[in-house]
Amino acid sequence: MTNRRYIRRRRNALLITALVAIVIVGIIVLLVISVNGKSKKTLATATATVFRVATTIPNINPTATPLPTDMPTIEPSSTTSPSPASTTKPASGAMYVKVTANSKLNVRASASATASIVTTLNIGETVTVLSQGSTWSNIKTASGKTGYVQNSYLVSTKPDVATEMKKLWDKTVYRDGSTTTNFSLLTATYQSDYLVKFTLAGTAGTATNTISGSATISGNVATYTKGTLKVTLTTSSGKITVAVTNSGAPAGITYNATYSSGTKPTVTTAPTPAPSTTPLYDKGLFFSATQEDAFKDLTDTNYSTFVDRAGTVSAISVTATEKLYKLTSSSSSTKTAVIMVTSDGKIYAAYSNSSGVYTTKFSTESTYPTEFTDALS
Repeated sequence: MTNRRYIRRRRNALLITALVAIVIVGIIVLLVISVNGKSKKTLATATATVFRVATTIPNINPTATPLPTDMPTIEPSSTTSPSPASTTKPASGAMYVKVTANSKLNVRASASATASIVTTLNIGETVTVLSQGSTWSNIKTASGKTGYVQNSYLVSTKPDVATEMKKLWDKTVYRDGSTTTNFSLLTATYQSDYLVKFTLAGTAGTATNTISGSATISGNVATYTKGTLKVTLTTSSGKITVAVTNSGAPAGITYNATYSSGTKPTVTTAPTPAPSTTPLYDKGLFFSATQEDAFKDLTDTNYSTFVDRAGTVSAISVTATEKLYKLTSSSSSTKTAVIMVTSDGKIYAAYSNSSGVYTTKFSTESTYPTEFTDALS
């Protein structure tokens, strides 16, 4: 009975010792992990140690079934984690290109802005990040090409490509310099997959021509080719510059230009000038505009008759102090008039009836000069 109690106490003591050993090993494992981060190897080693400790506990109870001697020993894994590089971190998977809609991202052969360009990428294109440094990322494109791009051009959320492209390409604009009889209209609409659908409609007099298609976008340039026809659309500052080769358009129709106006050209009519208030002075019949105003007061309602008969003005006598003119209507050679004025303000005038007889006369004086009456005969 005493032996059994002793054996039991001895066995319990050894079990406690084994448990303490396990706890110590666990603490060592945590310390090692915190020092070098090699958790996988250390954990395997610690586990193996624990198993060894557990399997070496003596079988105190002679009546108990002995532990099997062929239990496997857990060895540390031979696979070790690579030491992290000082300038890279693990690949972050799929990322998206974030550039302005009218530009392209250069993929370079090495992490340098002066390295050769491997390929270019549009906004929203997907790439796989193989490794990433503080400034540059090593990426793989959807086409399988690898290279380096700056981290600032990669985002984890795909940009709204359609919205950005529509802002850039969706336009209905006329060729700069268009007129009402010679103009070209460009209609452009962004489609999916970096394509812009366009129509160029040209007019020159009665001739018309239309070119349409879907141009492939690369940065701020869209290109369309069909046979020998080539159309290039280039966006810049809200305008689109068109270059067409071999358009086959009729003579006079022009496409090559910048398109920026959203308003169709209209006929520009010059304003009708206001009638002259001194039409007779404008023809040289008076010494001043003020003198014609005095003539209006003198002739009153008959003033328009003199203006009508000033279709042709013929000088009879013109000096520095005196002017004598004969007026003939454009509608009838028998409708004539004579006006004589002097530099000191004297006025003499008369017009004929339909028979050519001067029956209506006007004067600022009580008598008429001889040269004036001679002109009426």
